[in-house]
Amino acid sequence: MVDIVTGEGGIESLILDNGDQVISDLYIDCTGFKSLLLGGAMNEPFDSWADRLPNNRAWATRIEYKDKELELEGFTNSTAIENGWCWNIPLWSRLGAGYVYSDKFVDPEDAKEEFKKYLMSDRMVIPRTREEVDSLEFKSIPFKVGMYERTFVKNVVGIGLSAAFIEPLESNGLYSIHEFLFKLVDILNREQKISQYDRDIFNASCKNMFSGFAQFVGLHYALSHRCDTEYWKAASNREFDKAILDNVVPKSQGYADFGLSYMDRWEYATNRAGIPYIATGMHVNMVNESRIRIMEEQFGIDYKRTVDEFIRLNNINKAKWQAAADLSPTLYAYLRDNFYSDEIMEGEK
Repeated sequence: MVDIVTGEGGIESLILDNGDQVISDLYIDCTGFKSLLLGGAMNEPFDSWADRLPNNRAWATRIEYKDKELELEGFTNSTAIENGWCWNIPLWSRLGAGYVYSDKFVDPEDAKEEFKKYLMSDRMVIPRTREEVDSLEFKSIPFKVGMYERTFVKNVVGIGLSAAFIEPLESNGLYSIHEFLFKLVDILNREQKISQYDRDIFNASCKNMFSGFAQFVGLHYALSHRCDTEYWKAASNREFDKAILDNVVPKSQGYADFGLSYMDRWEYATNRAGIPYIATGMHVNMVNESRIRIMEEQFGIDYKRTVDEFIRLNNINKAKWQAAADLSPTLYAYLRDNFYSDEIMEGEK
């Protein structure tokens, strides 16, 4: 694409480098951070959330396996370090690793050195040597955190990075792409022409969902008591999102009730939201002795007995799960035998 022709109704056509024109009723912007259609042609203002989520850069690299069966874990490992956090994602072919940080607190080259030290540490399943780390290729990725004021403008819809971005924690990028697309499909199911009301509903729905996710990501930092660097001191002293302070905290009967009220605002069932796991990891225990006493006095039940019974049943299930895991193949063996056997055989030839 070399040019964009706009008119009163939005984009009229896209001009390709061979002279062809692409004419459509609807244009979905998938141009990533460039946002060539929504932010560019439509000139939609961008609402920055840098005051809440200051991370704005990342270093990324690809690492060859040393022991694939050992290093190919079934999860993404996220580790907080001096000025942000590192990801470690095991793929079939390699490890993907990166460091998300804020250049307000550390120079990019110093951040790269912090990342290298992480790759040489025991936070890796198999730490790499200095020589191995220095030989890796590192890619610097700047990004802005926030959302365009509207994601559906005239005949242009932003999906993915072209519409909004939060730092890459909790797979929010994948989630938002999925949700924005489903909301768009829902609106396009109307048999008649799309109205401004339809666009407004789409915009409000996407903004509500995405800003809620931003609050969830912010909770990872807001509940932290870490203060060993200026970055973490700032994180633990930053004023939390005003929407949460105004709408959630006043409804809470106590500090332990905060997480439950927060989930209620999101309309999440208690056992389905990720918030209890984040809160527990930050030592906010939603079920503790104080809360048990309050529940017993309020409802006149032996709440501790209920909790103890739940723990007993959960321990039984944990033992069953562990027994099943002990009999199961490793993730590497399972993928090798069920998905990549032809590839391995071809490689052996």
